[in-house]
Amino acid sequence: MRAPRQGQVDVELVETVGDAEVPAAEPGADWRELLRGVPARAWVAAAAVVALVAGVVVAVEWRADRAQAARIARTDGLTASLAEPLQELWRVPREGAVGVVGDVLVLYGGPGQGVLGVGTDDGVTRWEQPVGGSGWCWVERVGAEDERATVWSGGIRQHEPGTAVLACSDTLGGGIDDLSRTEVTVMDPERGDVLRRVDLGSTGSTAEVDDGVAVLGVDGEDRVVGSRWDILTGERVWEYVGPRVDQDSSGTATSHDGSTMTLRVGEVSVTLDLRTGRAVDTAGGGRPVTQELDRLPLADGGIAVSTAVDDERHEVVVHDEDGGLRFTTAGHALRPVADDGSAPRTLLLVSAKRPGIMAVDARTGDELWRSSISSWQVAVLAGLVVLRDQQVLTAVDARTGVTVWEHDDTAPRTGVSLLTDGRRLLTPVQVDGRTHLLTRDVETGREVWRAPAPGADGYLDRLPDGRVLVVGRGETVVLAP
Repeated sequence: MRAPRQGQVDVELVETVGDAEVPAAEPGADWRELLRGVPARAWVAAAAVVALVAGVVVAVEWRADRAQAARIARTDGLTASLAEPLQELWRVPREGAVGVVGDVLVLYGGPGQGVLGVGTDDGVTRWEQPVGGSGWCWVERVGAEDERATVWSGGIRQHEPGTAVLACSDTLGGGIDDLSRTEVTVMDPERGDVLRRVDLGSTGSTAEVDDGVAVLGVDGEDRVVGSRWDILTGERVWEYVGPRVDQDSSGTATSHDGSTMTLRVGEVSVTLDLRTGRAVDTAGGGRPVTQELDRLPLADGGIAVSTAVDDERHEVVVHDEDGGLRFTTAGHALRPVADDGSAPRTLLLVSAKRPGIMAVDARTGDELWRSSISSWQVAVLAGLVVLRDQQVLTAVDARTGVTVWEHDDTAPRTGVSLLTDGRRLLTPVQVDGRTHLLTRDVETGREVWRAPAPGADGYLDRLPDGRVLVVGRGETVVLAP
């Protein structure tokens, strides 16, 4: 047998019948020659598999997009689309929005600035009144059980024409021979007409209650005094005169919710029922005084009630839709800026006794995870919990707490604020001493766009129609796509 020449090998040719298999490639064989050897039926089969896989992927993505769109459509608190940079529509010289009645946006400012009503479509002034500069303003619904609003829930609300009045509280007097007192001016929020003025007498902490306002404080004779007034009629509903206190011995602290108001001066503590004016547990030693702070509806129909017990500890009581008790735990339930229902079993809690945020199972109360990030600005979207503090913007898995993405986005010195359209997040960030508006994708954290903020300072808020407010020093700017 002769030896093969260098670079050659002996081969044996074998004739086959039927479908030919692709021959093994010699080293250095041209890939195009290999492809020519693939039977046509193999190409057809491969193409069918590729088409099938592509179809499955498209179908899965289509269903996921439909599900996400459905969740977003059911979600409250969303802005207009944040896909593109927002444009300024108009600005007004006030730095706080009270509410929207009909087509009028009511705003008020700081000391020396009165209350202002502007058109929601163009920002043109409809009316102006020189009240509210030394106090605060609120919109009061007329003739209906008012939806509970607390300092925790907040938000700018939309009211139908003719269904509400505007009330502004001011502190008057305060001189040596003129004891300070509180006056409430009641106005038509659409036209700005003054309907009546209600003198509440002594100053103190005020709280909205039904169609009126209650006040609790200390009068010129160092007595604890309180009263409730109907701002629609100007009539006093009840009056309370309590014990004397030594205002020089200690400071005065007040707190209130939708049902009670408490005043503490030194060793004296007075809690009144806002609707009846009756003292509740004034002597101490009786049943604990529980103040309801917020009621957070849960995605599964339950409700988480945040309470303050004896003004010393905070508890969250979680009920089923029918009122059955699920569990009680320490802390305060966080109200997300938006919750699309993608994590119905996750309830977020904060507590003054522990830093950061804790997540518990909304049905059992079992702890799920903890985060060292401390912030009231959170959003629950696409199965993620988005957390915002002064330094970072973070997204974690809602069930496990595992970090999905995180970015060093420093908030401006005016504080942390966060808005979302359900797919993207909007937050102000500080970059080289300037404030920018930054938008990131919810699921990936990818930056979508950033643009200089219309004001050097300010925080973000949202109009009921989804337009964005940038509330800055002395002005409010309205943005939209």
